[in-house]
Amino acid sequence: KERTRKGETPPSGLIAAAGRPTAGRGRWGASWLSAREGDIMFSFLWEAAIQPEAVGTLPLACGLGVRDFLALDILGVDARCKWPNDVLVGDGKICGILTEGGLVGEGRFRLVVGIGVNVRKMPGRDDSIGRPTGNLEELLGRRLSPEELLPALLRSLERRISQWQIGGYAAIRPDLQEVLWGVGRSATARLGTGRTSGVVEGIGDNGELLLRRESGEIIAIPSVSALEDF
Repeated sequence: KERTRKGETPPSGLIAAAGRPTAGRGRWGASWLSAREGDIMFSFLWEAAIQPEAVGTLPLACGLGVRDFLALDILGVDARCKWPNDVLVGDGKICGILTEGGLVGEGRFRLVVGIGVNVRKMPGRDDSIGRPTGNLEELLGRRLSPEELLPALLRSLERRISQWQIGGYAAIRPDLQEVLWGVGRSATARLGTGRTSGVVEGIGDNGELLLRRESGEIIAIPSVSALEDF
């Protein structure tokens, strides 16, 4: 983003990885908390011509890519995608995704996608963000190198983003539905300044979350919302 502000035109696919966090942040202005060193923290630039309504499903493709990476034989971690932009192991958040950017030309979008994966244990992280978290080293019981893991993660991301870009959201929806976290559980979705509650049914045709109210009515929650209170 800084290079763009300086008038440069960095290429799509450019990756910036951080060895030590200084100003991490998440959605809704929240702070992103990482271990002093040892977590996977990077952003990449993505630019392409795409329908505006499809842009909101890019974080879903990225979450699925992270989930694929965690399931690789080198890790063997069973993770789930929490709509719209987290990856969880059990009920513990292990990855967050933040997408920023917008339209830069006729039908062309330029986005910066930030991804953080908890590799090391960070004392107090759960209390600081007010929810359970997880990290790979505690799950696997061994020391891990983020530099060595990053290439495998990028390959998994590239595969899912390519699948999404070529086939659209419909190409990833079945796999996403299969690993969606929270199906059958009660949840509250934040919609701007309001909230609505229901039981998670699944993912809709356009990447929206489907909640079933007590009346039986199914409502669709757009991806600009946040899911909380499980």
